[in-house]
Amino acid sequence: STYDYVPVRISVTDLAGRTLISAAGDPDTGADEDLTNDWSKSWTEGTTWIDDAFGGTLTSRTDSIYDDDDFDGTTEDNDNGRVTEVRRYHAIPTGTGTLGLNYHLTAYKYDSDTGRRTHAIVVVSGTATDNSMELVTETLYDQLGRVTQTNQGVSDTDSDMSTDYDSYPTLQRISKSLFDEWDNTTDRNPEPGSGNEGVGDGRVTGRYRYDGSGDNDAVRTDYHHDYRGRLRGTARAGHNGTAWATTGPYPVHDYDGQGRQIAVASYDDEPDWTGTVVDDVDYAAAEGTDRVTLSKTNYDPKGQVWSTERHEINISSGADDGAMTTDHWYDAAGRQIKSKSPAGLFSKTLYDSAGRVAATAGCFDDDETTYGVAGNLAGDTVVGLDFTEHDKAGRAVKVYKGTALGSTWTGTNPDPNSGSGGNMVAVAKQWYDADHNGTGSDSRPYLTGSSRIVAGYTGTTPGTGDHYVLTKFEYDSAGMQSKMTEPAGTGTTGSGNYTTTTYDALGRQAIASTYDSSDTTLGKVEHAYGTTPRRTSTKVHKENSSQYRITLYDYDAQGRLRQQTGTGYGLTKWMYDDYGRLTGTYRGWLLDPTSDPYTVNSDDSVHEQTIPFYDDVGRVWMTQHFQRHDDATGTGVLDLPGGDDPTARVTYTVNWFDDVGRTEKVAYYGDNDDTDIPNKSYDFDGGGNDYDDAELVTGTGTYVLTQYAY
Repeated sequence: STYDYVPVRISVTDLAGRTLISAAGDPDTGADEDLTNDWSKSWTEGTTWIDDAFGGTLTSRTDSIYDDDDFDGTTEDNDNGRVTEVRRYHAIPTGTGTLGLNYHLTAYKYDSDTGRRTHAIVVVSGTATDNSMELVTETLYDQLGRVTQTNQGVSDTDSDMSTDYDSYPTLQRISKSLFDEWDNTTDRNPEPGSGNEGVGDGRVTGRYRYDGSGDNDAVRTDYHHDYRGRLRGTARAGHNGTAWATTGPYPVHDYDGQGRQIAVASYDDEPDWTGTVVDDVDYAAAEGTDRVTLSKTNYDPKGQVWSTERHEINISSGADDGAMTTDHWYDAAGRQIKSKSPAGLFSKTLYDSAGRVAATAGCFDDDETTYGVAGNLAGDTVVGLDFTEHDKAGRAVKVYKGTALGSTWTGTNPDPNSGSGGNMVAVAKQWYDADHNGTGSDSRPYLTGSSRIVAGYTGTTPGTGDHYVLTKFEYDSAGMQSKMTEPAGTGTTGSGNYTTTTYDALGRQAIASTYDSSDTTLGKVEHAYGTTPRRTSTKVHKENSSQYRITLYDYDAQGRLRQQTGTGYGLTKWMYDDYGRLTGTYRGWLLDPTSDPYTVNSDDSVHEQTIPFYDDVGRVWMTQHFQRHDDATGTGVLDLPGGDDPTARVTYTVNWFDDVGRTEKVAYYGDNDDTDIPNKSYDFDGGGNDYDDAELVTGTGTYVLTQYAY
């Protein structure tokens, strides 16, 4: 078929089968249905050879360079077959282009002895190593090649990693994995959480996610396996300054002999993993002590899930007080044809002769008890029915809604209104032709138009004209939707207001403009990306004028939004620690447009700020909310009340958690320049890590405490 309206996919490989270039393009002679004359064999190797070889315009391009140990863009002689550079083009040049201006770069470095990848360097911004920002991720391995630790750091624009990318910034430990931990004292049993690695089956038994530089500044997760390698349960732990302490919930999984999960329960007290859980195949299903949740899965002889159970657990005793069961039925081909909810409502699925989903129905029948009627609607009370009609390419072309298909409907006669009793209404239609309305003779590979039934129509057999409004879609040579025309009224192909959209080579939206049917501009939105992979600004224009509102975005090397500035310099900043945890959100006004986006400083007039505090297992247990006094002076972060020059009032939100990690209580305390806010003072009596710190300013007034029961 012709391909003048879709991009041609191009993959260039070397003699070793490695992909050098993955691209797409719009061929100059696409309408002749012949690809051979769009690719020239008479090209000379060099920086412009892809441009010389392809007869058309490239719309996307990604280059992979191998064994380029000095990162000069050329393959070296060692021929280890390792990719060292990946270039993703956002503005396709003639030739290879320039870092930042034309492409984004990720560089990789390897261990010369083992060949393992040790560093990934993502160039976040800039055009050269002496003015760019890089995110560096280091991976450490053990002697068996297993990943044991990940470190990460940022080389900012004031640092030069050198052209070989071997001058690394300070790297922080982010995560660590331990394998086959065991009790090295007496019984020599597996003991996740002990920190003693041994020789075993190579399973990960512990993972640490760090929030500080110390060995104990982390949240630890222990993994408990049985002797067949199946994960029976996990436990999360934090260090309280003296020792590691686990916290609930503690999930436990049961498996059958084929390795399928048949039950999962959670407990509010840590079970005896090695002595009991690992050896008891039915622990979750049978052990009620300290159990708070339980669900089960049942399989038929063909391995299909025929029912799932969600049990009601008595929190006081852990006893099983009953279950809500959902049942499933399948046809001979293994397709699900019916499910029954705990309340008795059926969900049935009907298929056409090509095996496609033709209809789905919500229904019920108190007398339906046999498998033979599970696959049809005979005798059912139908409360809702959706029917989808497909074309020969398998694409959805019509969607009907109603409550009855008609008495003679079959999978080989997919007419939703056949025979008596059919009341289906076509509520939406999809078009794939050049005329955007189903009248064109040629078929496009993508959606060109869609229509929906007008509101208020009450008939059962709507036509294709006045009963519908139609929307028209058009695409550019890269296959991206470039124009959408809204309906101007019923019975006409989209001829109302329309929106045009342009994209860069990475498929990112650049400009979206909206016009009325007379081509008068109604509005325009522009997005800029600069030399970074992320959006740096958005301009929203007022109708067809040059006036606009602009929003500026600043990101850090990890891709996190750090500063957002609006028209008039309204400001929001987000601060993080070196380990990725949010440490504060600040709102106010930017006094100097050149202010450092990664700190809160004297260029920022902060009016509100929110500071979270974390417990040993990474949960936010307290949040401080600051609001600036109207007559406050000074810039930068807001101060706590009670000082020599308080600048804000502050309220505290404190959360208590139960043994399975659910919110148990929430309390609020407010202070305004060392004066308690009436009816908002609390004497916190909860336990847990640093909860006493919530009494930053105590009061004696009556308090209202929100509590939760499960």
